[in-house]
This record gives sequence, C-alpha cells and structure tokens, in this order.
Amino acid sequence: MSKINLLVITEKWIDGLEERGPSCSQHNINSTLEISDLVDPMYLYFDEIYKKNYRKVDDTIIDHLDTSEKPDAVLVQLIYNHHTNPTNRLFEEIKDRGIPLLFSWPDSRGPWVKEKIKELRRLANQTKRFSKAELEEVIKTYQV
Repeated sequence: MSKINLLVITEKWIDGLEERGPSCSQHNINSTLEISDLVDPMYLYFDEIYKKNYRKVDDTIIDHLDTSEKPDAVLVQLIYNHHTNPTNRLFEEIKDRGIPLLFSWPDSRGPWVKEKIKELRRLANQTKRFSKAELEEVIKTYQV
C-alpha cells in the first residue's frame, strides 16, 4: 500500500512565538504521522513563514502547491484567533484544486473555535462529531 502524501499546515511554535519553543503539534501530531505507515507528511509552518515574510502565508503556500508534487490531502491546525493563521482564501484554493481538506482542533475550545468550525465546515471534506462508541471502535480497530 502506498502512503498518502499529506501536507500539514500548522504552527511550529507555541502561540506562534519562537521564544516559547516547539508547539504541541511537534510532538503530538508530527510524531504520530512520522511513525505511521499511512502517510508521508510534509510540513508548512504558517507562523514560521509569517516571521520570515511578514505577510499572510496564503500566497507562499499556494506557490508551494504550484511548484511541488500535489498532496493527496491537506491537514490544517490553526492557532486560536491568531494573526498568522492562513485565511479562508487559502482553504478555498485548496478545495478548488480538488485536494481533500481536513481540519484538526486539538486543545481548542471557546467562541472563536466554535465560529471558525462553522465557518470552515463548507470547505472541509467531512465534518463529523464522533460518539463515544464510535471512538472506542476506532481505538479498538487500531490497537497494536
């Protein structure tokens, strides 16, 4: 079975600030993806891109999509209400290219997250709230 070419768009640093150190994504999401036999991850860190370019990251990521191998899917994790987050324009561009778009919301709650989820639902390929029984079944299926 060939691996899924997964583009991960996420933050590199806690709260987008280099001086705060690596974000939780570095050891939670990235480590998990890297040891799996399911995906071949490639990372674009929007806070790092913003720090280098001092602009929204949309154009840089779109340029990357134009110059690299098309990903099979894109996974996005945003920072709570942060100025370095990509805009909906980027997500619309990804969807228009026919690339499946997935959003992950770890450690997220509050009004901004609820509104952002509602706003982005139309762009995501699937939005599903899992029941406890469904999650237990998934865990049972993938236990080693």
